Amino acid sequence: MVSSTHSSQRRQVLSGLMKFLVFIGLIFVAVPFVASISGNKDSSGEEHWAFVVEISGLEPGKLTTLQHAGKVVWVYTRYDKDMEKLALTQGQLVDPRSENSEQPANVLPAFRSVDKRFFIFVPRENLRNCQVRLLEQSEQAKFKEPCYGAEFDAAGRRYKHTGKKGQKNLSVPWHKVEQGKLKIALGTVTK
Repeated sequence: MVSSTHSSQRRQVLSGLMKFLVFIGLIFVAVPFVASISGNKDSSGEEHWAFVVEISGLEPGKLTTLQHAGKVVWVYTRYDKDMEKLALTQGQLVDPRSENSEQPANVLPAFRSVDKRFFIFVPRENLRNCQVRLLEQSEQAKFKEPCYGAEFDAAGRRYKHTGKKGQKNLSVPWHKVEQGKLKIALGTVTK
């Protein structure tokens, strides 16, 4: 009888300890989740950005790779010819108006950016997370991923007849241009 009581008390202590550990684990999981959906302001109302890049240092035709907390964002600085060709490719694209894309609502639709000179994006396609690469430029910049062979224009929109059904346009994180600086948040914002 004494052994049964001792065993029962031990089970209660272990059960309580497990509940406490699960509770602590849920807090650790919830904090990043809540932070990711709460926008770019902290509790004091101050904006915070994962990346702040001087625009003057960005050269046309070049990719700038930004890394923070295991996340990667690329900034492609467009040539004038890239910007001119974006409107001409509309009929060749799966989702030309980016209606089913992950991007902030404040971007210019044809450029998928708040400033037409820059394309800010997560360089991975949505099905297998394959990283894209910048193809050699001829008339217009294109990005291509090796898993399904999808090709994307200089605004990250997928071309028809490339890739696999279900592949979306490349994701665009929340960003803005302010006082000669490009400010980029982590994560993406869905329309």
